[in-house]
Amino acid sequence: MAWTDAKQLADQWCAAQLPADLRGRVLQAPDFADDRTAQHYYGDRNQAYHRMVLNAISRIVRKRGGKMTYIIVEIAHQPASSTAEAFIASCWRLL
Repeated sequence: MAWTDAKQLADQWCAAQLPADLRGRVLQAPDFADDRTAQHYYGDRNQAYHRMVLNAISRIVRKRGGKMTYIIVEIAHQPASSTAEAFIASCWRLL
């Protein structure tokens, strides 16, 4: 996957999920220690591509006046009662 694809995905996600003014706000985003975990939560992306997307999102967040923080997510963190999709969605937080 190319940087242009990651940037396009980040642009779309930020337009849909984030306000234009992020001054004083922090976006918490999930990161993964390995490809296996990244593909568990996002079947179409490996760790390197996920980090390209995070990098592109981070640029947008900083441009809007915000900051980024990352949490390392492991498969074992996911509660048995939660789907992978619901759990990873809960890891994204605007603080």
